[in-house]
Amino acid sequence: MFCSLAVLAQAQVVFEHVSNRPIYDYLDEAANRGFIELNSAVKPYSRMFIYEKLKEIELVKDQLNKRQAGELEFFMREYIKESRSAEKRLDFLGKGLRSKKVFPYKNRNKRYDLFFYSDTNFTVSLNPILGGTGWYNQNGFNMHRFFGAEMQGYVWKFGFYGSYRDNSELKYLSDPMFLNQRSSAFAKRSGQSGDYSEARGGLTISYKGVTLGVIKDHVLWGNNYNGSNIHGGRNPSFPMVFLQIKPVKWFEVNYFHGWLSSDVLDSTRTVQYTTGRQRNFIPKFIAANLYTFRPFKKFHISVGNSVVYSERVNPVYFIPFLFYKSVDHSGDRNTNAQLFIDISSRNIKKNHLSFTMFVDEINFSNITNKELHSNWWSFKGSWRFSDFVPNFFFTAEYTYTAPMVYKHFIPTTTYETSGFNLGHYLRDNSQEIFVMLEWRPLPRLHTYIDYTFANKGEDNPDDRETINPATGKPYSLGRSFQEMVIYEKHEVGIGVNYEIVNGVSTSFRYWYTTLEDVTGIYTPAYLLNSQHNVSFGLNIGL
Repeated sequence: MFCSLAVLAQAQVVFEHVSNRPIYDYLDEAANRGFIELNSAVKPYSRMFIYEKLKEIELVKDQLNKRQAGELEFFMREYIKESRSAEKRLDFLGKGLRSKKVFPYKNRNKRYDLFFYSDTNFTVSLNPILGGTGWYNQNGFNMHRFFGAEMQGYVWKFGFYGSYRDNSELKYLSDPMFLNQRSSAFAKRSGQSGDYSEARGGLTISYKGVTLGVIKDHVLWGNNYNGSNIHGGRNPSFPMVFLQIKPVKWFEVNYFHGWLSSDVLDSTRTVQYTTGRQRNFIPKFIAANLYTFRPFKKFHISVGNSVVYSERVNPVYFIPFLFYKSVDHSGDRNTNAQLFIDISSRNIKKNHLSFTMFVDEINFSNITNKELHSNWWSFKGSWRFSDFVPNFFFTAEYTYTAPMVYKHFIPTTTYETSGFNLGHYLRDNSQEIFVMLEWRPLPRLHTYIDYTFANKGEDNPDDRETINPATGKPYSLGRSFQEMVIYEKHEVGIGVNYEIVNGVSTSFRYWYTTLEDVTGIYTPAYLLNSQHNVSFGLNIGL
């Protein structure tokens, strides 16, 4: 049995992946209820940050209902590992089995780990990743399975973590062209099936509110409940230099410089061997910053900008405090700049209201010209009403993305990596309405019914060469929203998720879909011509 003195050491940083929805939703609920303050515009959170927020919730435990208190106890079994004690602690799966002290589970205040060790200077844990999801519809059976392992820990002021997951899909569902939110990576295709692996990890150092790290992970920027339009996180993870500064409670800075994959062949560096061709792609990079202010309690305003550039690393983009569009004036022209704003309010009790805007054209002289650049933007409005009746939640969200957003006339500076869009999963010329009603009757049990309407207009290239005779300007400038709809989906679903123990969860979902995909390229073949669908999943690890 693990016992902690709950002594917080230096706030080392290991990130909790954004796919761990239960803990992210629990903190969101706690913030909506006013138990904690939370800047939810920037994810992932660090495990130490989550632990500190759980400790804050413990201070108001008398205000929690039975389900909330049960989930607090459940999550603390995981994140108590972030605390430190003055004594060495060793725990592993099966410890205490001979003495019959390993069971029952409820008597443990720390989760089971395959291996765990902790002292005042060093902490490490190791766990397996295993599971899969099966689907059945009018097109037959499909399956996604995965296996791997993950580790994480701290040494002095350093945090480190790593995970590996090998994936296989019987009928591939994760192509970058598909309009879904399934995250993927570089895939090996064989007919309809696909295999891919994903490695994530990082090394960070933290001191007095400043965190610097080299990580390969997913980032999710922008408040949302069904896909962000700033950094959506569907793309494969990419390596980055990450910086976070939290000098005071009312202000923080987040920044990263990342290495993307352009998928644009560099013919000058491609070498032909007798055994085949060694392909090399043109280098591609991204730099992004986001400043978050809290002018008063429960209200956050975030503003930031990013730039995608290619060919060579430019040291100026390692400066976290720049307006990157202005760097163009120094002569570096192979760039594509973006601007974003996020406003989040929890000032109405139990409610979270947010508005996010992504502006892809930062030419202020033309931004009000309807025939040119005024519509190169995306916005998202979200509302969640938590516990409007105890344990019931209502969510509504609308997303609008104008034509040409996320694109660029230079192929190496598009807002994507490995062909996956970095922003909203529907990409440009699209809109979405998402509504969900949730009921969480018991700790760790999540039931829901949701409805999604999504459609998309023509997918036009950013052609700056072809002139529209009616305007005398390139066709890509001033395109109207959805001149013709080529994709439209209505989907109603019901589902149940349950976390059996820490790190082990199961899920079930049924959904009914009416779908029109004129081109047939936006939907996996397995999901075409099938209205009734069902899935079942079992996961060990995330």
